[in-house]
Amino acid sequence: MLMSAGEQRAAEPLASLGGGGQDDVAGVLGEFEGLLAARLAPGSAAAKLGAAELVRRLVGHLSVTPALQFALW
Repeated sequence: MLMSAGEQRAAEPLASLGGGGQDDVAGVLGEFEGLLAARLAPGSAAAKLGAAELVRRLVGHLSVTPALQFALW
């Protein structure tokens, strides 16, 4: 998993990504939350919602299912 935002030119890999399993998932989500929180504009709607909630929503939308449903429609 890579994250890039704003003026940052290169995507940075998430350091917590290991060989798999629930511990890796929790580590990656925690690291992603921290990176996202650092990039949220103060006072924005996203910042008011909070990084933890944004991560939960973003990860929930990471799926190929909607695209395949659209393509097959």
